[in-house]
Amino acid sequence: MTNFYFRIPPDKRNYLPFIFLVFILLSFRSLANDSHHFIPLPLNDRIKGASAIVEGEVVAQQSFWDDAQHNIYTSNTIKVYKVFKGQVQEEQIELITEGGQVGFKIHVFSAALKLKKGQQGIFFLTGEQPLGTTPGKQRLKTRAFGSEQGFIHYDLKQGTAKDVFYRYNSAPELYNSITVATGTSFRELTENVKLREAAAPQQLREQQILLTPVIASFSPAEASAGTATILTINGSDFGSSRGNGSVEFRNADDGGNTWIKPLPRDYISWSNTQIRVQIPSYGEDGGTAGTGQVRVNAPDGSIATSTDSLSIPFVYSNLAFDGGARSFKPVLSNLNNLGGYTMQFGPGMQSRAAAQEAFRRSMNSWICNTQVNWRIGSNTTIATAADDDVSMINFVPGATVGQNVLASTVSRYEGCRSGNDTLLWVSEFDMQINSAINWQFGPGGPARGQYDFETVMLHELGHAHQLGHVILPRAVMHHAVESQALYRDLSNDDITGANFVMDRSLIANICQQPPMLPSNSQDCNFPAENNLLAYPNPIIPENETLNLQFLVDEDTSLTLFLYDYTGKLVKEFTAEFSSLNAPVEVRLHSLAAGMYILRWTHADRSGEVKVMKL
Repeated sequence: MTNFYFRIPPDKRNYLPFIFLVFILLSFRSLANDSHHFIPLPLNDRIKGASAIVEGEVVAQQSFWDDAQHNIYTSNTIKVYKVFKGQVQEEQIELITEGGQVGFKIHVFSAALKLKKGQQGIFFLTGEQPLGTTPGKQRLKTRAFGSEQGFIHYDLKQGTAKDVFYRYNSAPELYNSITVATGTSFRELTENVKLREAAAPQQLREQQILLTPVIASFSPAEASAGTATILTINGSDFGSSRGNGSVEFRNADDGGNTWIKPLPRDYISWSNTQIRVQIPSYGEDGGTAGTGQVRVNAPDGSIATSTDSLSIPFVYSNLAFDGGARSFKPVLSNLNNLGGYTMQFGPGMQSRAAAQEAFRRSMNSWICNTQVNWRIGSNTTIATAADDDVSMINFVPGATVGQNVLASTVSRYEGCRSGNDTLLWVSEFDMQINSAINWQFGPGGPARGQYDFETVMLHELGHAHQLGHVILPRAVMHHAVESQALYRDLSNDDITGANFVMDRSLIANICQQPPMLPSNSQDCNFPAENNLLAYPNPIIPENETLNLQFLVDEDTSLTLFLYDYTGKLVKEFTAEFSSLNAPVEVRLHSLAAGMYILRWTHADRSGEVKVMKL
């Protein structure tokens, strides 16, 4: 849960596509799960940090409001099979996860663990924070340590185990790793029959399979997820009807470590030689379809995996509804009577001027490419995420967002039903940023051990725009980010996906919910703080002079810093502006072609302008 993961080597930077960057500059087009931007949490760190570790299965779920009616949570009843750490004696415990659905109210936390009934694996647990009465009615109430990284999911069919970042060859291998770290053996409370049966000799399972399915081809080779796009799979021996068969896609929410299945309603047709299915952004077990191979599970248990990979460039985040039986495409709306949404900086954000500027840059990247109607309003004293009609942006302690989570977006939805049709819209979103992270707010690039703030905010705002994760390590919506990674621009695919959301959000709907109005494009033409003008922009080779205009009432000296696309300071200078407000000429003939950020400071004010030199 950025232009992360991708750095241009110094010897290759001169080959940047300059013409494309011109368009980036002129409209602020810069290139974009939950999760989220995660920092990997190694197994030993989870073992050490968790107060209890159990093997279990989700046997029941129920969503509920906390006593203050601030947030919706889900109570997951876990049947415990083995205990690896802690004094767990109960055969059933309650695990509380963030988000859920109560009536037509839905809360989605981008970095939260999301479980489905029937899932098995290893749970890393910590004590539950008081929420009031919960529906599980178990004596032991817990939360996942490490958020989404607090669960290692068993793939019973393959006999393996996987989490967001790591894979494990078998459950016994995982048992050994945990017991070596704890120094004690596990306690078995009750036998895990499903796991034992799944571990039957592979030879026996193969003897029960009469025919092996084959995927000969599929089309299209590139398609979006969550947009009702149909994938057609051609081959043989798929089975005459689906029965308990399924199609599987790589899960973009964990970088492809696991597979996801479409909902039953997503299947269009199934025959022995062809399957037609919608590419899902919400699977039967949660998750999002991502780039990678496609797999067919025939009704007799045999499996066929494609040799080619399906490319999924963008994902429209769909919402589960009716207990996960159906999913719907949410839309953006006009919630502030100004055409869209007003964001407000919380107390932790108000004291960080550089963070505010970086956030505005990220926001403008989306606004100027998709005309999404977002604006920054007055500051708020609200410091915690709640369903309160305030879209709050704030820094919070690491324990609030979860261990090794950089930031999390809480999207809140409301809806209505008319006949057989259902509409869901974004009613509010809150963004919680981990204050314990060593952030680089820019415009310079991150140093070793730092995370680029603008990169991460671009990703989280992508979630607010209703985009899901993709499997592409250098893309804004990839699920994870490296330290020192810097990639502050949206790709054409990000823009295409966001515009797909906008197209659905700008039209009248069955609920008479006011549709979003496109943002005024003038919002994309002002520099930070509205008082430094730089032109012509871009600067053409025939005229290497940049004119600066700074509106003042008296003669003023301005200090300026010019940074290149990688965040390196390439020029520092002072400009003298008179009360006549005449432009100041700056010669840039010694600079290489490329995109730059011109940052200025004056007294207690500062700002920046993007500048392109051809």
